Amino acid sequence: MSETYTPKAFIVGDFPVFRENVTILSGQSLLQGAVLGKITIGTMTGSAKAGNTGIGAFSAITAGSKTKVGVYALVCISAGAAGIFKVLDPDGFRLDDLTAGSAYAGELLNFTLTNSGTAFVLGDTFSIIVADGSGSYKLVNSANVDGSQNPVAVLAEDVDASSADMIGTIYDTGEFSKRFVSFGGTDTVATHLEALKARCIFVREVSPG
Repeated sequence: MSETYTPKAFIVGDFPVFRENVTILSGQSLLQGAVLGKITIGTMTGSAKAGNTGIGAFSAITAGSKTKVGVYALVCISAGAAGIFKVLDPDGFRLDDLTAGSAYAGELLNFTLTNSGTAFVLGDTFSIIVADGSGSYKLVNSANVDGSQNPVAVLAEDVDASSADMIGTIYDTGEFSKRFVSFGGTDTVATHLEALKARCIFVREVSPG
């Protein structure tokens, strides 16, 4: 005898859910259960301090997986066209040193500072400003570097934002059936399991019947 299987509810368990309305970034058509990240990282610009002796130019400034918003400082500690700079994050913590002309890669920033004229001297200072992101939400993807690589919510209802930003309802907390949730790229529940738990978002395997 065959039986018709009726899927259990999207929300499962007794953990309280908290709903709010947010902006869903355009270019997406998302179904209920889409796990979302928030765009917290915006534009990144590099500049020289007035009065520098050395002349330098930035290229290929991109965010890393753990980029912080704020001002990064680069201070020359070894002079020359291929000068060495200490790099400070927005909280003043020293990161790996930079050698001018070589690509700098890290969890917080990626960029190249190249000498383009007079050699750098001790104390020459440059900055990279990382602006706040739009605060819009999009499908989480661990390959993203704009903040949306981190899961923060689950979409409560289908949203078609294909052609423009749309307001959508999200759950910030709760327990949800695994069969409904979805992720970007090749991500799975396992990719974000611990990060979701940390935000009181739980994904449960729900048995048929």
